[in-house]
Amino acid sequence: MLFRSDSVIPLDCGIAGFVCQLGLGLRVADVQRDRRHDRRVDHSTGFTTEAMIAVPVRSVSGAVYGCVELLNPPRPFTDDDLDIASHVGTSLGGFLESLYR
Repeated sequence: MLFRSDSVIPLDCGIAGFVCQLGLGLRVADVQRDRRHDRRVDHSTGFTTEAMIAVPVRSVSGAVYGCVELLNPPRPFTDDDLDIASHVGTSLGGFLESLYR
């Protein structure tokens, strides 16, 4: 079962919401022990999130459009992975900003 695209996760819920509000990337090695993790998404999809990188999709001007999450890697996430994901989020944010001008 996939998480429905018309479902809404409030901005103040979960790790993604935390990242969007803070505007900074986050690497979580043990998601199940993280108090910010919203288990409703795992429950609705049948997927178990074990490890995660979450980064904001942020434009150069600072607008946050959302969050990109990378889940359950074949090896532990590193700080380099977080840096690369952050660059992807910034690039996507820049693209969205130019699209919505």
